[in-house]
This record gives sequence, structure tokens and C-alpha cells, in this order.
Amino acid sequence: MAKGLTLSVLISAMALSFSGCFGTDKKEDNRQQALCTGIICLNAGYCVNGACVCTANWTGADCSQPVQVNQCAAVVCLNGGYCVNGACSCPTSYSGPNCGTQVTPRTMRINRITLRQFPSTDAGTAWDPFGGAPDIFFTISMGPTVIYTSNTVQDAQGGQSIVFSQGLPLDINSPTASHTVFFYDEDLTVNDPMGGLTFVPYSNASNFPTMLNLVAGGFDVLLEVSYAF
Repeated sequence: MAKGLTLSVLISAMALSFSGCFGTDKKEDNRQQALCTGIICLNAGYCVNGACVCTANWTGADCSQPVQVNQCAAVVCLNGGYCVNGACSCPTSYSGPNCGTQVTPRTMRINRITLRQFPSTDAGTAWDPFGGAPDIFFTISMGPTVIYTSNTVQDAQGGQSIVFSQGLPLDINSPTASHTVFFYDEDLTVNDPMGGLTFVPYSNASNFPTMLNLVAGGFDVLLEVSYAF
């Protein structure tokens, strides 16, 4: 009899315990329902304690605002380019996904030409037939066509820089073609060829230098240049 009574009391206590638990859960559910009444959460968001909990790509009180992602965070743009909406915007002289490819210029403009060195003699003989310094001028040619002839500098002295400015600036309209600079000693009858050098104005690996230094055959020529695209 005592054992049956004890078992009955234990079962009753357990029933009361479970009943209390279910009652607590129901109260919490009711509380949550009351707090979230009238709360609308969009884009798969859900309400907790009267406030929306948003999914990963949404934010705001009702989860209606997309999370702003920095599309340029991992984008690297070279040569003065900058990122817009995840893609590089390149300056006119560069192209490609990261602005790493040079654009061939339409024109290379020579703004100033300086002769910094030239052979002091013609194989040991003075350039001038009377023993004086040469009267130097030069031409620039593309193939057989002369596209520029400089002014003449009388009695040019070695060891000093000579600046040529007549007829400049000069536009090189085929910057990837080979060109020749050839120097002469101007004489009364026949101009004495002094020598020259050949160059290609533009290189796709040069990054658009503003100075081109041409050195060959005893000549040292500095070209100050700019580019148009």
C-alpha cells in the first residue's frame, strides 16, 4: 500500500512538472506573438522580441535595405586607374582589366631637341675645311621621306648642349615606325654628312617617358616629347 501510494505521488508530481513547462512555453509564445504583432520582416527576415532579424544580404528595421558591399575592396587598378562598381576606369593611355596595358598613341610630339654630344672630328680631320667647328643641322626621316629639317647652328662647339627649336613641335604620326636622325656639317657647296642614329619613337613597354635619350655613333640626342591618343 505504501509503495503504491509513493508511486502515485511521484507520477502526479511529474505530471505537474511537465504541465508547468508546457505552460511556460505557451506563455513565452504568447509574449513573442504579442511583441511581434504588426511587425513585418521582408526578404526572409523574422521577428524576435518585437524586432526583425534579417538574413545575410539585408538590413534595416524591416529587412528591406540591401547590405552595401564594397565591390572595389579587392580590385587593384594600375597606372592612375581607379575602381568604379567593381571595375577599373583607366586613363586614356592605358587599358585592360587592371589598366596594365599601354594604349598606342596616335601621335608622339617632339617639343624640344637638344644635341648634347657629337664627334669632334671627321675621323681625325676637322669638319670644316678651314679647320673650324662644324655648322650643324640635322634631318628626321621616316624611310626615305624627310619629315623635319632643323635650323643650322654655326660653329657648334663640342662639350656644350645645343638646343634646336625651329619648326617645333613636330608630330610623329607613325610612332611605332623606325625613324632616322641624321646630322650634317653645312658647307657652301655640298653638305658634309656627319652621321646619325635610328630609333623607334614609341615602345609599348616604356610607360610614356617625356624624355627620349638617343645615343649612337658618337651622338647624344635628347628629345622632349608628349603623346596624343
